[in-house]
Amino acid sequence: MAPLVHTRSGRLHRLDCFVLFGGVFVGLRSQILCYSLALFASCMICHGELVRLKPGPRHLTSFYLMVACGGAWGIWSRSRRRAC
Repeated sequence: MAPLVHTRSGRLHRLDCFVLFGGVFVGLRSQILCYSLALFASCMICHGELVRLKPGPRHLTSFYLMVACGGAWGIWSRSRRRAC
């Protein structure tokens, strides 16, 4: 299955770029709101893709185990890097 194209996220990413490059000229509350919306949208997109790719009942246990192992591996590999 090909990944879905999410057109609504494009608008939100443009808003994030505006806030990011606006720097101190954009208010703190606006930055918090914009980044929170972007995080929420990204999480919803990732969750939707996981639900769409979910296998049948016979393979659910291994599917969720692989998702959990991938998360643990990502956290472990990130913690092994030196801080800048």
